[in-house]
Amino acid sequence: GYDVLTAIDQFDQAGVDRSKVVLGAPAYTRAWGDVSDGGSFGYQQPGRGASATGSFEAGVYDYKDIVDDVVTGKRDLYWDDNNKAAFVYDGDEWSSMETAATIAGKAAYIEEKDLGGMMFWALSNDAEGELSLVQAADDLLRKGASYSEVVNKAPDFDYIVGGNGEFSITDFTNLV
Repeated sequence: GYDVLTAIDQFDQAGVDRSKVVLGAPAYTRAWGDVSDGGSFGYQQPGRGASATGSFEAGVYDYKDIVDDVVTGKRDLYWDDNNKAAFVYDGDEWSSMETAATIAGKAAYIEEKDLGGMMFWALSNDAEGELSLVQAADDLLRKGASYSEVVNKAPDFDYIVGGNGEFSITDFTNLV
């Protein structure tokens, strides 16, 4: 598959200066509707993007809207420790997403690999305050906040599936 680790390896093989490489993260989610639980909280179950309401178009939510649903209890937030990914599921709609906690882990990876920084698409989709993805990255990469300070501001995961049942920074820096 194509993922961050593969991309960084390819840049290294091509001789690209790591300080010129910026890790991108979405401030939006892709969602699918009509997703049954399937015993896995909707993971790897069929669904239809067009049947997920979305913020501005079917199947696409602004991060600020989906994280508001998490905070208000409309959706459960899951951490998939095997795939190192966060997702939400409400019994019908399934969506992958970032959180301030996952961004904290990615910021640690950026520092470990001496990458040039992080970018987000699109800024208008981000939440404000402690739930902001941009703020989480800024706190870690520029302001010297600790990983645990940022993670503690993020919404708690309602469920952790796979792995050792915990979310930790090693989830991102020791991927294989």
